[in-house]
Amino acid sequence: MHLSIATTLAWQLPGPADMLLQVEVASDDEQRVIQSRLDCDRPADLTRIPALDGIGERIWVHREGGPFRVEYMAEVEVQRIVPDPAMLLALPLHRLPGAAVPYLMDSSYCPPAVSAPS
Repeated sequence: MHLSIATTLAWQLPGPADMLLQVEVASDDEQRVIQSRLDCDRPADLTRIPALDGIGERIWVHREGGPFRVEYMAEVEVQRIVPDPAMLLALPLHRLPGAAVPYLMDSSYCPPAVSAPS
């Protein structure tokens, strides 16, 4: 699947500010960035840093006050690896690795399952 992404962000800064931009698409085993571009309307002090787990980058921006505009565009090729559920291992909950446990917690996107009283 081919995706085109474009966004424009604009701020009016009352004074000097440090911002962390997290707008760029990451490349990984399931998606490839064909092209991308990040433009700032006025020169800024930009410092790229690796993102969490080394997936993509984040950008620290230091700006003086006034208007600030960022435009980002990307063309991405996505090929999701879809495992066959019949081939996945099932484990009792008490045997799950610690790294999997945070994904069991409820969130605003996935409320907890509620069991009927016994």
